[in-house]
Amino acid sequence: MVNSIVSKVLFSGDGNVAIWEVVSKDQKQAIAARYQILNKPNPAYLRIYFKGLNPNLKYRINDSEEIFYGDELMNAGYFVHQILNINNPISGSADFSSRLFVAQAVE
Repeated sequence: MVNSIVSKVLFSGDGNVAIWEVVSKDQKQAIAARYQILNKPNPAYLRIYFKGLNPNLKYRINDSEEIFYGDELMNAGYFVHQILNINNPISGSADFSSRLFVAQAVE
């Protein structure tokens, strides 16, 4: 992503979450990094809203099976699964976590 533009840097109102995103100039790839300082018990559903994608292209996030249109990722967002899962025990702290989301255009 040498020829990329910074599209978005977002901080939550409480300063607990920061999201940094870059999008390639041809809009075929976007990388968003989500950083969270402290995990919250029973938080609301979280979504990451991409910016700068081509609304007419189809994208796959992190090599998943699901495919989304660019306008869907920008307006409805991508669901972020919770870091803490009540069905699986945690081996370490869920605080100070980060997640990387790579949106890659597909044919």
